[in-house]
Amino acid sequence: MWPGAAEADWGAALLALRLARGLDLAASLGLFGTLLFWVAIAFPAAPPGDAGLLRERLARLVRAALALNLAAAAAWLPLQAAGMGAGYTGDVRAFLHHVPFIAANTSFGQALILRTVLAVIAVLVAGRLHRRDRVAAAAVIAGVSVALQARLGHALAADDPLLLAAVALHVLAAGAWLGGLAPLALTLAAWPDAAARVARRFSWLGLVAVAVLLGTAVVQSPALVGDVGGWFGTAYGIVAQWKVLGLLILLALALVNRFILTPKLAGGAAGGRALVISVTIETMVGLVVVALGAWLATLPPGAHILPEWPFPFQPDWSDIGAAHVRREIVRGLVLLAVVAAGVASLLWRPTRVLGPLAAVALVVWLPAPNWRLLAKPATQTSFYRSQTGFTTASIARGEELLRRYCTDACFRPFDDPSDPTPYNFWARSDGDLFGWMTSVFDVIGHSPFPHGTIARLDQRDRWLLIDYFRARVAGSAVKRLDRWWYPVPAPEFSVTCAEGPRRLRDFSGRIVHVVAGGEGPIAAAPAAPKGIDVATLVLARRELAPAELAGGICHTSSPDAWTAFAIISGIGEDDFTGTRIHIDANGWLRSRIPPNESVDDETWRFEIADIASTPIETDRAAGHNH
Repeated sequence: MWPGAAEADWGAALLALRLARGLDLAASLGLFGTLLFWVAIAFPAAPPGDAGLLRERLARLVRAALALNLAAAAAWLPLQAAGMGAGYTGDVRAFLHHVPFIAANTSFGQALILRTVLAVIAVLVAGRLHRRDRVAAAAVIAGVSVALQARLGHALAADDPLLLAAVALHVLAAGAWLGGLAPLALTLAAWPDAAARVARRFSWLGLVAVAVLLGTAVVQSPALVGDVGGWFGTAYGIVAQWKVLGLLILLALALVNRFILTPKLAGGAAGGRALVISVTIETMVGLVVVALGAWLATLPPGAHILPEWPFPFQPDWSDIGAAHVRREIVRGLVLLAVVAAGVASLLWRPTRVLGPLAAVALVVWLPAPNWRLLAKPATQTSFYRSQTGFTTASIARGEELLRRYCTDACFRPFDDPSDPTPYNFWARSDGDLFGWMTSVFDVIGHSPFPHGTIARLDQRDRWLLIDYFRARVAGSAVKRLDRWWYPVPAPEFSVTCAEGPRRLRDFSGRIVHVVAGGEGPIAAAPAAPKGIDVATLVLARRELAPAELAGGICHTSSPDAWTAFAIISGIGEDDFTGTRIHIDANGWLRSRIPPNESVDDETWRFEIADIASTPIETDRAAGHNH
């Protein structure tokens, strides 16, 4: 990508990059698909001595695919090199030095060179397609070349072996199916006597490829597209929708070919021409799908950016267990089943007319589901996710922002605008809260700032303020019963243990006992209840000596941790020493023991046992999506 350049500024360079990627991918799929088609489909179906003309045509197709592959790779490498560097600035000598550096020293360059070399080797091994064993070996080599596509896109940056494997299988399935369409069309046109056998064999290969394509797409979706916001609120998600639509069209054409046109081959030349035309159309649609795939590779994944939600409503699954909601879901599923049956009836001659008519009649007659029960109002920012992650550092930076911009009304004993408890911060999702703070709270709310201040802050500063306000609201809530009466996640922070540095999330599965130790000596924690693993983390205002870390105690002397936990506990920093906080095994704040409250060891163990027996499950914390 061109650093610092918006997509709209790339112009012809971006178009050329996408074209080169698309041609390279199409050529690679075509090469692999043609070799696989010959060795697995056409060769076994060929009558002895009756495949010479077809073999020559497919050999020419293989060589054409290689030529296109070489030309596309030669264009792709310098275009990508310009994008991965500082862009082309007019210095030809520097740019010519930059291109081979990218080819030799980056994962992208090495993968592109390797797959191109493998494509050349595959064509050399295949020769003129005379020997099936050589073509089989060439198909394997070409398959490895195609699988290297996983190292040329977003999957490599994710550093996820499962995602890399899914992308590799995805493009292999695409090569087996889409890459085999052109040779299938040639075979049907040049070899009518064997057309029925070839079409039936290819249809089974296509069904397997479709299953792999769909399965691997499901695996890739969360990592690349993200949630429903990524599907509808990002350019990546919208292009992915078009690609899915293209795959569904391809699947529909494949079903028509298999169940309607292939049986007609016995009827003579007319049936063969119809199948050739259909396969040709399928090939054209396949090229569009490949182009969309190349386009996706040049867009930032939807899972990695903030989606702009385009609809006034968003899905809401909070009441999905209610009986009246389940009834509407059943109605929707019945309608979908009727539509699917109507489409399937097109594949069988006796029901080809009555089936769709009956489906339409049933759709009109059956009651429509009330989908509003599964929706709630949405704004443009509804699917934003916090960029700060609710940490002790983000809470402390948020407090600094508050004090920098706050009016004289802040921190007064009554009607304190810096404590936004009435606004129910913990019941709102990140995105809804972000939009509300900017468009409502900053304009007409009882804000601690002069109106318009929040809108002038950058996005990260707004997220820092949200983290502070959430901690402040949680601190106000815990004052009533010494318990957080709704789910509040513990802020993330680092500690030092005898075995080295660790983070709070490393203690997942254990009860965490946080102690505000202050300046004085650290009192030993009581013995934990039998069978319950408790980790003690000390917030200290000095570095602890190794001897004080005995017994598995970890500590931090970070001022941010002290500040954040004092805020979230509703206790002033100067009075925080001696406070104890309990975090359950899933990372939720549960209770506090103020410094002025004395609790004996048995009462403390009872509290720990109660927390361990009633953990808060993540799916109960609606709106908490940090």
